[in-house]
Amino acid sequence: MILKPRSTWNTIDSTKISEYQRCPRSYFFKYCLGWRADSDRNDLWFGSCWHMAMEHLLLNGYSAQSILDAYRLFESNYRDRFPEYTDDMYFPKVPGVVLRCLPEYCGQYKHDHDEYDVLYTEVAGTVPVDDNRLVTFKIDSILRSRRTGKIRSREHKTGKSNNRVWQDKFKLSMQVGTYDHVLKCIYGPDAVDCIEINGAIFSKGDKRKGEVGKWEFPRIEIPRYADMSNDWLWNVNQWLDWMDTDMERMLMCTEDDACMRCFPKNTESCTDFFGCPYMDFCLTWANPLQHIDQVPIGFIEEHWNPLAEETIRTRMEL
Repeated sequence: MILKPRSTWNTIDSTKISEYQRCPRSYFFKYCLGWRADSDRNDLWFGSCWHMAMEHLLLNGYSAQSILDAYRLFESNYRDRFPEYTDDMYFPKVPGVVLRCLPEYCGQYKHDHDEYDVLYTEVAGTVPVDDNRLVTFKIDSILRSRRTGKIRSREHKTGKSNNRVWQDKFKLSMQVGTYDHVLKCIYGPDAVDCIEINGAIFSKGDKRKGEVGKWEFPRIEIPRYADMSNDWLWNVNQWLDWMDTDMERMLMCTEDDACMRCFPKNTESCTDFFGCPYMDFCLTWANPLQHIDQVPIGFIEEHWNPLAEETIRTRMEL
């Protein structure tokens, strides 16, 4: 079967680049074929709903009514996919915990709206990384300090543990580099302060201490100086070179080949996170092109385009 090119292949963002870095073969299954596990991941949907609540608070302040409205926005969207009977299974990432912790978040950061003007929320578009390449981006919010006039992006991230591994994973990430590059293209290098990770950590707590759910809200400031911004730019173009080479090789491969000579397997990533959903395919298929005539059981075909998300408020083509 011939694999037909799709327009979504040309929409490259930091998420796709990070997936390619983790494992090129996983990238092939996920973004070239569009195969995704046919199940809702609570972590991902909870994070999306948390983003909605955070955006509401940024735009409407931290009053009691705004907190209640943010919670209702979270709950109504979360319940679209996860009914009440699943709460015990997914605790503490459930609406009841969010109802309890949103007032604490707003109390911890009660001076946010005195310190920053909210310029934009949910900004998406494309930004050049060389003369002939665009990278797609989506930024949670862009803020300006009332004291210094400096610009930062505040990015909402959820997690299960506020440990060094969780904190350090952002500092050199492709995504944070993209945020930094976008802000410097819009406002100029001297105007940008940092990228701020607005963390929300939800854990079950220590039963020995009588804890029933535990949450905390760390913020991590990540500045990028000029030489490191240039380093990111070279790095992203190197990865894009390799991605382009694999795409060209893929279009020359056929189902008659003994193996698919593109998108190599990174066999050190098979057990990352919850385990790779494509591992069984990699164990049994030397040439996946021989098996693409039908989407496997337990998967759906869905070609993701980050610019098509309904939550985008502002679009920029830089």
